[in-house]
Amino acid sequence: MQSRRDFLKKTAIGASLIPLATVSLADDKVVSVDEPMAKNFGYILNAADAKGEEKYQAGQKCENCVLYVEGNKGCNLFQGRQVNPEGWCRAWALKPGTTL
Repeated sequence: MQSRRDFLKKTAIGASLIPLATVSLADDKVVSVDEPMAKNFGYILNAADAKGEEKYQAGQKCENCVLYVEGNKGCNLFQGRQVNPEGWCRAWALKPGTTL
């Protein structure tokens, strides 16, 4: 399980990278795994492919992450842009009220 300190560090890093996003990326609705910020957080489209990641645990995916916005399949880490609900990244933190 991810510690609160690790989560806060990753959130702070993500927030500090927001100004680095280009205007063209802000206009896109879907996050690409090739974007610099996505690469920084190890974003992948399918959580099953995260098995080699040290922090990954089975059952973790975007749709049960605290940063995931269900209404538009967005992620607060990426300014609410869409991510794959079955995806995963290193900023993943369990959404309150859910279990793995």
